Amino acid sequence: MSDYYSLLCYGGKTGKTVTFNSFTSIMTLSSHSVRTGIAIQLTTSGSLPTELSADTTYYCRYDTSNILTLHPTKADAIADTNQITFSDNGSGTHTLWSAFYKELSTDEASDFGGSSGRVYGSMSDWKNERRAVLTASDLEVLVIADPFTESSVALNSFALEFGALRVETLFRGSRTDAFHNGTPSTGFEIYGNYYSVYVTKAPFTLDGIEVRCTSKYGIAVMDENVIRNNIIKGDTVTWYSSGLWLASTYWRVYNNIIINFTGTGASGVFVDTSSLSYNQAGVFYNNIVTKNLRGMEIESLNARGSYSNNIVVGNTEYNWGPSPRYISGYGNVTDAADSATVTADPSTNELTISEPDNIIGRSSIMFRSTDTLPAPLVEGQVYEVYTYINGVFNIVLKGGYTPVDITTTGTGTHYMIQVWCTVDGKYTELDMTTPDDVFVSFSSAPFDFTPAGTSGTPNTAAKQVNAASPVYESPGLDMFDNVRPNYEGVGGSPAWDSGPIEFDHEEGLAPINANFVLTGVPTNAEIRIYENNPATGIIGTVELSGVEYHSGGNYTYNYDYTGTNINIAVQILANGYVENLTYYTLNSSNQTIPIILQAEDL
Repeated sequence: MSDYYSLLCYGGKTGKTVTFNSFTSIMTLSSHSVRTGIAIQLTTSGSLPTELSADTTYYCRYDTSNILTLHPTKADAIADTNQITFSDNGSGTHTLWSAFYKELSTDEASDFGGSSGRVYGSMSDWKNERRAVLTASDLEVLVIADPFTESSVALNSFALEFGALRVETLFRGSRTDAFHNGTPSTGFEIYGNYYSVYVTKAPFTLDGIEVRCTSKYGIAVMDENVIRNNIIKGDTVTWYSSGLWLASTYWRVYNNIIINFTGTGASGVFVDTSSLSYNQAGVFYNNIVTKNLRGMEIESLNARGSYSNNIVVGNTEYNWGPSPRYISGYGNVTDAADSATVTADPSTNELTISEPDNIIGRSSIMFRSTDTLPAPLVEGQVYEVYTYINGVFNIVLKGGYTPVDITTTGTGTHYMIQVWCTVDGKYTELDMTTPDDVFVSFSSAPFDFTPAGTSGTPNTAAKQVNAASPVYESPGLDMFDNVRPNYEGVGGSPAWDSGPIEFDHEEGLAPINANFVLTGVPTNAEIRIYENNPATGIIGTVELSGVEYHSGGNYTYNYDYTGTNINIAVQILANGYVENLTYYTLNSSNQTIPIILQAEDL
């Protein structure tokens, strides 16, 4: 099996021809599809406008579909400040290039077969060329460099004719400018009708892009698809559309935001895996589903899969649909307002809900109370609705057939919870009365679904922080490639955040414990390890470790690495040997250093 990397960048290997207008200081490029903040460079066959220089990076701001303005920094382009004005139009033919492509080093370009190798300006060009040469054992990785909009025809009804495919905004472990940074309408975007993304004959991975749906489905999740770190967004979608259509087997969907599917019968996620066992279907975890008509919708109570640590709030008609019988799920998050009040009638063993809810017979529910639940109900216990008529129902234990014998009415106010937590009843409720206390910016664009809080402390309402649990094949990183869980210096068991974004407690990376081992140390040697300033070579006054008389053999200095290299000086004094002073740099890796001392002259 061979691994191949291809590059999708704005303009590809040939660039785009542009013109300038000094009267309005604009750059014209018909139907450019560029998104604000893209980094570009310019060349010309003649002369550029006086204020511009060839092979210099500038940043574009979207004005109209045919017009762009230029700015010296990305921040300026986003804020519409410091626009570069032109005193002339220049002469000759002007060409716009992707700055990412132009700035590739020879070594970096070699990943793509050289600067004239596997570099494309459109997904269609990439697909048409690559599918003709790849074999059934090859891995193809398409690296997306720039933020622009592209028709998804290349990933629509695409049956892989090679071994595996990854489409991602990662290059050598770092995000490119094509990454959306968790904000809709900012990074690289693909869009399409009916299916925006529909790739079969997997494995297929989609990582870090925005998918815009204008018709039916954002992404049809098929066999062995991995869908992670994406924004799936509806746009004027109408009848019964969905951001994600979960079908087929063995998919993994995590760290995504699904938003704005608001047409008639629309849902953020539609689960259509009724003929499989739950572990065959796939795993769906650490996602946000919000601002849709419906949140999680099922094809039937026989829908399958594992669903954990997802935040499903802020959807209009309902957040969590009826809970399927045969799923695995825990740690999910719902809106506290979703908990409908119920009353108990011990004479009939029936419960009455305050208003008709989206529950049906055999859907899973739970209960809580402001005081004492009706006996024998237990908070956090998962029950199933047995019969349900016009808001009146009785319940059974999950999987059972004998109605629970309700013996008291309980005291206080009782609530029924509709959330997919069928494993252990663990869930979290967010008070969405003031949603901007829960998320950084929920109410108005640009949306930011980072947990709200300042100075490393989450808001009280941001209860998704430290609310999640490890799940099968849990991601080591969140949507922003931050360490999950974000370090907060509390020690003990890690506490994860629900949803795709970890709250930043502003304590840096969790320390990595490592060992610096000296071997072959003489018996009774004195060892001192000091801080060292590598710029001056002067040993600091801080002693990190040491011993006056060592028993001989190995000496180990155990330390915590927090992201910054540690410079040390190691001093060894031993009878019969010349004093040894050596300098080392410690990082996250264990190091073993053999000690060879010079004997004193006799």
